[in-house]
Amino acid sequence: ALKAALLAGGDEQTPGDPAAAVALLTEVASRYPGTFVAVRLGLQAAEHLAAADDLAGARARLEALDAEYPATYWQLSIVPPLIEVLMAQEDWDPAEDLADALAQSVEGTPNGAVYWLKKAHTQHLADRNLAADRTLALLAGRYKGAPYVTLALQQRAVLAALTAPPAAPNAP
Repeated sequence: ALKAALLAGGDEQTPGDPAAAVALLTEVASRYPGTFVAVRLGLQAAEHLAAADDLAGARARLEALDAEYPATYWQLSIVPPLIEVLMAQEDWDPAEDLADALAQSVEGTPNGAVYWLKKAHTQHLADRNLAADRTLALLAGRYKGAPYVTLALQQRAVLAALTAPPAAPNAP
């Protein structure tokens, strides 16, 4: 992994080679199929692709990991960067669906609240503010106390301000 990071990073005199880093990570990961090491190296390969502005490559790598490791334990590592790549591509529907599925799979835990917030954020970026407000209301109803409920209520107030009709001008 260190050699891959060096290959991908480069410096001012020597440009990095993300493709070589990804190839190296893939080759090493193939030696440890079905293990935490394989998942971590796959995630690092996707990071190198995303850092090199190859979002399609990063997405393909993450989707392959997602399909290969469907258990919730792995999903908590694989899905968040996949959601970020989808959001960077402005592919809102799959990002929202993944955040929703992950939130439901870990419902009642702090991770569940985080992914309800991520779903609402994705809905807001997709200009679906009413849906985002409903998601935040759902979060506030299911969870108690700070920081998640406080954050959800603050975000609901911001959404209300963003979607409020403009005030009528004062007539003289």
